[in-house]
Amino acid sequence: MPTPAPETPAVNLRPTTIWHTGSVLLVFDGDCGFCTRSAQWMKRRLPDRVRVEPWQSLDLDEMELSVADVTGAAWWIESAPAGPARGHEAIGHALVSVGGIYAILGQLIIHRPVSWLAGPVYALVARNRHRMPKGTPTCEASTTG
Repeated sequence: MPTPAPETPAVNLRPTTIWHTGSVLLVFDGDCGFCTRSAQWMKRRLPDRVRVEPWQSLDLDEMELSVADVTGAAWWIESAPAGPARGHEAIGHALVSVGGIYAILGQLIIHRPVSWLAGPVYALVARNRHRMPKGTPTCEASTTG
């Protein structure tokens, strides 16, 4: 039996303007070239209601996220139905929002049994993002898992 992916840490995000505007936020590490390129790809495909922002331009205290939270993984911040999601689940929710064939891939990433594999694969990519195309030394320095 496969080992389940690590549980997403419980995060109680305070209501921000995200909740009041009905928009959704995809947070990424703007100091990482690989992350930035991936976020730009996503931004071109996501609906207008989804903002794609580097964590460096956000008020992390307001969102009750730490630097360790946002340098270690991407975040999908939505009031409902998903709520906040981290790492592979964040990418899965973003792909669902893109729609089409990507929505199917996103659903697979979010739900078992594929999520059991998606979590460790995401963690492996996150730890090695400095080695990916457009990766930067900053990626290596800020990788936490």
